[in-house]
Amino acid sequence: KIGQLFIVRPESLSGGSGKLTSMTDALRKGLSERMPAGIIMFGENITDPSQIKAFNEDLHMSAYLYSALPLMIAVDEEGGLVARIANNPNFSVPEYDSMLSVGNTGDPVNAFKAGLAIGTYLKDYGFDIDLAPVADCFTNPANRVIGDRSFGSDPALVSEMVGECIDGLHSRGIRVSLKHYPGHGDTANDSHTGAVVTGRTWDELKARELIPFMGNLPKADMIMTAHIVSAGVTGDELPATLSPVMINEKLRGELGYDGVVITDPMEMGAISKEFSQEEAAVRAIEAGCDIILCPGDYNKEYDAIRDAVNSGRLTEERIDESLLRIIRMKLGIREE
Repeated sequence: KIGQLFIVRPESLSGGSGKLTSMTDALRKGLSERMPAGIIMFGENITDPSQIKAFNEDLHMSAYLYSALPLMIAVDEEGGLVARIANNPNFSVPEYDSMLSVGNTGDPVNAFKAGLAIGTYLKDYGFDIDLAPVADCFTNPANRVIGDRSFGSDPALVSEMVGECIDGLHSRGIRVSLKHYPGHGDTANDSHTGAVVTGRTWDELKARELIPFMGNLPKADMIMTAHIVSAGVTGDELPATLSPVMINEKLRGELGYDGVVITDPMEMGAISKEFSQEEAAVRAIEAGCDIILCPGDYNKEYDAIRDAVNSGRLTEERIDESLLRIIRMKLGIREE
């Protein structure tokens, strides 16, 4: 059960320091011992079409030997700056200058076409999840992490574009993750390197940054949390990823979302510089997250959650809540 709470880099399972581009005995052993919900591929894991297709097929087939649940293989393929496949010169696939350029057309059909095109080649290469689209509104020109990854600054337009992009990806059987809740586009700093703060109140967020999320919750397979502090909402300095207020009270309670919540990579500086790996993993599950993405150390965080259950800090019932959401997502079951 605990393994299903993680999507990890393939290297997290192999115990080696090198970047993996194919199945190894160590990776197969890691899958047999601590099967995660999924694997995420980064640029260094992808060399050319035949390589990644074979690697993904080997991972899927190996998972069938050790788990009753399918292994889901994820990638960040937003189109534009963040595109592990399209930005690799060995691939001949549709390319986009940015999602902002798609949004600037003002025609949501173009967002559907982008999702359709990206979904088509991701499915062909054996991927199951696209950690996209970006639902942030590009409202702060000083923003260094979102920028033209966003469809634009108008939340209504962004919401429509996001919805159409989701439909395009779904039409090819690719699951999606809206990111980065509660909205990263108005911040100025980069959570990859350190703490990020927004001064918005909850009502202000609902009037702008949250509109693309709220408008697409029924379509979302997953919502990705941002490691941003929203003290005007929570009254504390916890980033959204670790905040019971932002996840359980607001996203699940007030907004009524009961799908999978996945963290932004937990190895990012906004988390790793403030919390131990083990404490961050437990706090994320306590806050209401279901899947921990890119743990800094999979084995340590896995053990920390198991220890938290054994000590009573987390209950097995809490783990089961996440497991049920993950199973529904993997099997394509949506609650009426």
